[in-house]
Amino acid sequence: MKKFFLLVILTVSTLSIYSQNFEYLKVKPKTGDGILNLLYRYYLPTDQATINLFYDINKNKFDKNNNLLKGFKYNLPVAIYKFNKKNIRSSIGISDYNLAKEIEIYNQKLFENGLIRKSYKKSKKLYVPLYLLNYSKESAPISKKEVKKKAKKRKIIFILFLGKNTKKSIL
Repeated sequence: MKKFFLLVILTVSTLSIYSQNFEYLKVKPKTGDGILNLLYRYYLPTDQATINLFYDINKNKFDKNNNLLKGFKYNLPVAIYKFNKKNIRSSIGISDYNLAKEIEIYNQKLFENGLIRKSYKKSKKLYVPLYLLNYSKESAPISKKEVKKKAKKRKIIFILFLGKNTKKSIL
């Protein structure tokens, strides 16, 4: 029960944080694709939390059975950051080297498999799966508009309630 409660709070918190001035990776599914196919193709987890987030960021784009509709572009739970030509960590405001390497590998996979046209270094677009940021507890995604407005790093603190214990986490 605690895990379910944590999952619900994390999903709601993630949505409230990511819903404002935020740019998602938008994709058009192939014929016959379902949500799991789409997530799998873009190397995203296919767990219930990711599926729920996918539904929430794509409201009104499903048929009565919650299937994808033909002709629509769908938001994936992948943040798009502006790459600053220096490094991944300074581009998204994190200090974790291992997390930056995971993000670099993710971007390489997308490029090598033809899912994006240019590498992040050439396009200046850095694709960051939201599940990596949730696990890192270092930074919240910053849209291109926010990067231009605010050069300073911002960290968002929210409180997760776990039964009687309260824990502060930084995304």
